Amino acid sequence: DWLAAGVTAVVITRGGDGITVVTARGEVSVAGVAVEVADTIGAGDTVHGAFLHHLTGLGVDGPDALRALDDDAWRRAAEFAVRAAAITVSRPGADPPWASEVTDG
Repeated sequence: DWLAAGVTAVVITRGGDGITVVTARGEVSVAGVAVEVADTIGAGDTVHGAFLHHLTGLGVDGPDALRALDDDAWRRAAEFAVRAAAITVSRPGADPPWASEVTDG
């Protein structure tokens, strides 16, 4: 329904099971990163911030640029976000990582 209403992408977080991104083109899912969980506070905010950071780095500056992303670009963004969230939940408190802490992995 959200896509039909004009939303460009829907990001569904699944905790330790990863992230799914749904767009008009289809659906991309990535697995979570296994870590010892210290605290889940801040995980959702980290996912949001990580997506924004990654997509801005790709030059995405609005809905048209988002619609132009292919599945591979969404997959890489989601992988970045799950790695960032894994770092956040491995630390006590809402302590998201710096971008430099999120490795290509």
